[in-house]
Formats: sequence, C-alpha cells, structure tokens
Amino acid sequence: MGKYEKGILGTISGIVGTVVGSSWRDIYYFRSKPKKSTKAPSLGQLEHRGGFTLMTDFMNGDIASIFNIGFQSQANNMTAFNAAFSQNLKHAVTGVYPALTIDYPNFVIAKGTLLDAPFIAMATTEDAQMDLSWVNNAMPGSTNGTDLATIAVYNPTKKQWAIKQDAAARSVGLYDFAVPAMWSGDSVYVWLYFVRADKKKVSDSFYVGSAVVQ
Repeated sequence: MGKYEKGILGTISGIVGTVVGSSWRDIYYFRSKPKKSTKAPSLGQLEHRGGFTLMTDFMNGDIASIFNIGFQSQANNMTAFNAAFSQNLKHAVTGVYPALTIDYPNFVIAKGTLLDAPFIAMATTEDAQMDLSWVNNAMPGSTNGTDLATIAVYNPTKKQWAIKQDAAARSVGLYDFAVPAMWSGDSVYVWLYFVRADKKKVSDSFYVGSAVVQ
C-alpha cells in the first residue's frame, strides 16, 4: 500500500492508485504502475534473465567483497560490485540459452591503471598447492615493487572460491598458494592482479589459466 505526506507535493513512496512513488538521492518522483505482461518472453529476454541469474550466483559467494577494491575506479554512479557485475554480465557469459556458462578467461575481478604483471606462470604441486610466479617489472626508483598480489582460485566442482589478498609483493616475484586439500583432483581456474599498498589503485586482473589440483 502506498502512502503520502504533506499533500501531493510532499513525500510519496510505494503504490498509490495507478502510480508508484519512489526516490533516488532524495529526489522524489512518480512513475506509472507497471502492467503485467501476457506475452511470452523472447529468446533474448530469456538469455538475459538466465545470464543475470548465473552471474548473480557466481559473484555473490566468497568473492563478492573483493570487488570493492578491484572495481573501485569503475564505480561511477553505482557501487563497485554493480560495476563489476555489469562488466561480467556483458562479457563473461557464454553458451546458448538455457545452456549458459561462465566464460572464465573473460571474467574480470579487477580493472584499473596500475602496472600489469607480465609472464605469469603457474604450476601445481603436491599438498594442494598452486605455485605462481611473475616477472618483477617495477621500474627502478618507482614504488611498484611494493604492489601486492591478490590471487583468486575458483573450483566449479565444489562451487567454492579460495582467495589470498596481499599474497606477496611484486618485487618478490612468486607465491605458493595452498588451496583446500579436499580440492585434490578438481580442475580450478586462477586469476591474479596487483593492488597498490594504500589500496587506492589496482591493475587489471589477469586470467592465469586452469589446472588440476594435486
């Protein structure tokens, strides 16, 4: 049920008759009450809804909070999470409805202007360990050597994330990440990006690839 205060020029929220009162940033406005459609949804609508649901489930797990840093520079008139969601909904859903899946190589965890890390390599070793290495490309005299790596590993079989923030400095050039032992034998997908020490700037995330946990 809708309500209003101070007459027609006052604050209105909810449904009042055939109109809906709402607000955005303390600006109050009316819009028509939506009508229920009797038309069957088009294939395009079904694909969009399917992709939306798929990406919502994928991004709302343990990984959700790291978008606040990874997409902070993209949060223009929206939250960092919503900016990340919009990016990935457009570019990281593949397949034909209803067989939609996440396009892991195109999934982006961070987007920014910080120096990227080239030549990232990955190996799996015993005891469920992911060994990652990269080239320290910080210029002499710069502060990029203190940038800290964030590593994200996704296990689609378990539908779980393993995330390590502040794993190692760019200048160190490597990090051995121990994932859950119960993941042994599962295929996983791996991303890495760098965050400036003050957390105010990030690099683009890099899709390292997939591997089977030993």
